[in-house]
Amino acid sequence: MNKFRFRRAVCLLLSAAALLLSLSACSREDFNMFFGIEKMPQNIDPQKASSYSELLTVRNCFKGLTRLLPNGDAELDIADGYTVSDDGLMYTFALKEGLTWSDKSDVTADDFVFAFERASNPDTKAPQADLLNNIDSVSADDRLTVVFRLKKADQNFLARLTNPVFMPCSRTFFEKCGGKYGLSQKYIITNGNFRVKSWSDGSFVRLVRVTAGSKKQSVANSVYLSVSAKGKDCVSRVADKEVGMTVDSGSFIYSKDISSLSSSSEYRTAYAIVFNKDTAVGSNKNITDAFAMAVHREYYMSRCSKEIRNTASVFPDDATICGRDISELITVPKYIYNYDPEAARSSFLKGVSELNKKTFPSVEILAVDDPASRSVLNDVVSKWQSDLGAYVNIKTVKDTAALSSLVSKGDYTVAFIPMPTDAIEAAKALASGGSIHIGNDELDKAVSKIDDTKPVDEISSHINDAALILSGTSQVIPIISTPTTLLWDKKYQNVTYFKTDMTVDFSAIYKIG
Repeated sequence: MNKFRFRRAVCLLLSAAALLLSLSACSREDFNMFFGIEKMPQNIDPQKASSYSELLTVRNCFKGLTRLLPNGDAELDIADGYTVSDDGLMYTFALKEGLTWSDKSDVTADDFVFAFERASNPDTKAPQADLLNNIDSVSADDRLTVVFRLKKADQNFLARLTNPVFMPCSRTFFEKCGGKYGLSQKYIITNGNFRVKSWSDGSFVRLVRVTAGSKKQSVANSVYLSVSAKGKDCVSRVADKEVGMTVDSGSFIYSKDISSLSSSSEYRTAYAIVFNKDTAVGSNKNITDAFAMAVHREYYMSRCSKEIRNTASVFPDDATICGRDISELITVPKYIYNYDPEAARSSFLKGVSELNKKTFPSVEILAVDDPASRSVLNDVVSKWQSDLGAYVNIKTVKDTAALSSLVSKGDYTVAFIPMPTDAIEAAKALASGGSIHIGNDELDKAVSKIDDTKPVDEISSHINDAALILSGTSQVIPIISTPTTLLWDKKYQNVTYFKTDMTVDFSAIYKIG
């Protein structure tokens, strides 16, 4: 072989090798994803979903008229288009052609009518039923036309429709279920990117992709929502590669090494100390002022995990208004009570002298049994004892639901309450008719003006008024805010989630390597 032919052969071989490497690099192989959850869903029913695992499943298995984007905006999903009447009271949506349920039956306008009928029926006990309060009626003009008639114009209606309670429900299928709709794989049909393939007792839910994924990237064909058989926490499971993704509300990430994982956090919970206005201690302003002035923020913040944030307002800087960061809309008034042990002691003694027995009674502070927040509360209470001579016993309850039940009944003197960083929800909880209700007439008047159907700027103005009032009361003492953190294997790319509830869109994720 002459030199020219030899060089040509070598070049051809090198070109072929480069082509093979290129094809190998671009090859795709779909995969199974494992997502660690703490508790199994009790139902897979958009009108009744409330827990994280339920909302996660519903958002991936069902589609509504609109869908939420990661930035909080809404866009059309299975609606092809819509019109709004001049007075803003009637929205007419046209469904896309050819939509089907997982049992091959057609998705029709009546499925949205029936979903509204179910959710608005008190017997359903829909957790998101309050989102329907402004809807006068929902009707189907024909198979593909849904009409919403509102009681008053709602500037945020498209975003409101992204919530699971508005997702469709087949009347025909529901009536075949005999009261078991959404309670097992047999009694579920879906219209989203995934369907429920299997649902084991206490172990996992398997979701299988229905819609096509990327042709260039490896995507999840199946997603297993998995509970640890050994009771292992989800952060340890994802760190140990037992699952590829999980979400943590703050109990475990403080003590685990998560440097090998990708993560994203949203500060979804703010903790505040709240006094019951209907008790001798909670109604005594000198005593509540004393407790407020004996909160040593520098002390407890120097001792807690760096992921925990101090909050100097009931509406922290990471709070939201209609899905937007509060800091973009208002400058939140700061809490006026600073650490002053001498003034606190003087106010405390004066307050105790006003009590019937002239002695500070035995008092318990209710708190959720959560390691992260509990450590901060221990530091707060220890300062109350050393600075005031006030002994307050911490009584823990198993979860937020148990605490909320006791507080809403008024069965407490002091409570360390986890509050949503949604400013509207937090304000309404503290006002008349709310689950906490601190009995402040000024606050009640301010909150009564908050109407989430109004423009965001108008809502923000009323939230600012409420924040000003709350900054000057010692009955609600803001302490910390804690993160909800999504953790995932670094091989997963394009991970997007909904800020409102931290649920993940599995259809968008692809894997590299």
